[in-house]
Amino acid sequence: MKKAVFILCVALIGFASSSFINAANSLQENEDGLKWYTDLNTVHELSVESGKPVFGFFTGSDWCGWCHKLQREVFAKEAFIKWANENVILLELDFPRKKQLAPELAQQNRNLQQAFNVSGYPTVWI
Repeated sequence: MKKAVFILCVALIGFASSSFINAANSLQENEDGLKWYTDLNTVHELSVESGKPVFGFFTGSDWCGWCHKLQREVFAKEAFIKWANENVILLELDFPRKKQLAPELAQQNRNLQQAFNVSGYPTVWI
């Protein structure tokens, strides 16, 4: 009995710490003050809590020139930063070619790409 309780406690601690790590890794705060999340569950919870819609940005971070242009000429501007921080929860859905995403994150992004019928980058959904 003691062994079963010990195993259960270890499993719960492992699950809790991995959930915490996943939530912490799901946030990418840029130097410009924008908070981009990568985990849909985290974004959904924040959206429900705040009443703000999700702003989904489908991008190819390491290869898409138009994505870089959108980030540079729109997302980096003071007016967008102010608007985004006040009105939406930012979700980045990345499809890199050179860097490797965690398998769960890559699968989540592919599922959302199919659900929203995204065929080009950049694409934005609110």
